[in-house]
Amino acid sequence: MFNYISNKIVDFLINNNEIRSDDKEMYLYCISTSLEMLFNIFITLFIGVLWGRFFKSILFLCMIIPLRSICGGYHAERSGSCFFLSILIYLQSVKLSDVILLTPKISLMIFVLLSLIVGIMTPVDSIHKVLKKEEKIKQRKSYIVLISVIALILISLIYLKKQDLYSLIIVIMFFTLFVQAAGIIKNKFFTI
Repeated sequence: MFNYISNKIVDFLINNNEIRSDDKEMYLYCISTSLEMLFNIFITLFIGVLWGRFFKSILFLCMIIPLRSICGGYHAERSGSCFFLSILIYLQSVKLSDVILLTPKISLMIFVLLSLIVGIMTPVDSIHKVLKKEEKIKQRKSYIVLISVIALILISLIYLKKQDLYSLIIVIMFFTLFVQAAGIIKNKFFTI
């Protein structure tokens, strides 16, 4: 579906001399990826509204999007699989954060441990995007900034006694680690 829409948009742009036909593949990829992400965000927010978890959905998206882009990890080969897995991770994150009852101290300890492990593994390449050494260093620096911001949010939520929200952060960090591990396993079978 996204490929069909992307083709129509790119063909329209080429026919109206807005872009060159030589750049068609690049525009197809960019537009298709953007449409997939927007659709995923819309569905996540829609489910959040239906479940009465809109703020959790916002927090989830604000964390998972930069974490996934900086930390890397498993990438599905097809957009349908990517969408399904993304929504599954979202649903499980929200459900788990509703039932996990961790004390603030335990939450902080788990967060620090997960942050360190994720940081050590960051970034995990994919077969579609192999990073150069300089890019990996940049990703690690970005991770340090991002995880510092997330730590401040976590501490604020602990202070405000928002247990379901700081539990969501812990669950998201766990899923980030899980996706990184899956990416490493996938990379062993498909050489980078």
